[in-house]
Amino acid sequence: MRLYTHEISCEIRISSVLSDPLYDFIQSLISIIKGEKQTTFIWYDEPGGVVWNIQQLPDVRHVLAIHIDEFSEHDSPAKNLTNIAQFNIETQQFLIMSFYQMKKLAHLLRDKTYASTRRNELPFHKFRELEALMNSAKYIDMK
Repeated sequence: MRLYTHEISCEIRISSVLSDPLYDFIQSLISIIKGEKQTTFIWYDEPGGVVWNIQQLPDVRHVLAIHIDEFSEHDSPAKNLTNIAQFNIETQQFLIMSFYQMKKLAHLLRDKTYASTRRNELPFHKFRELEALMNSAKYIDMK
């Protein structure tokens, strides 16, 4: 996955062997919509991985602080973290951009050729839960 902001550009490698990264990401988005002030998840790679920490800013509640820290193959996710990205973004913008990336993937997975090498890449049941919450919270309009 490539991540770009006006200040940074980084590439994050993800493996679905040790976890379900999109499930974890979608669950964090759902937590934000439900009012959680902080959510953390890990995307494993082979070796190592990254820890995402998403936190509502205490003084500006409509803004999220996002920190992405990398750990090496020999460390646990709680030790020797190296920050590879950090930025602030409005909550609504982050939710909408993230949702539509998942929606784009859902549409692409309808194509048999595209889907043939990406089996079970998107947890559709979790994506549908996110879609319903996005709609009920008025982040998107499903009319």
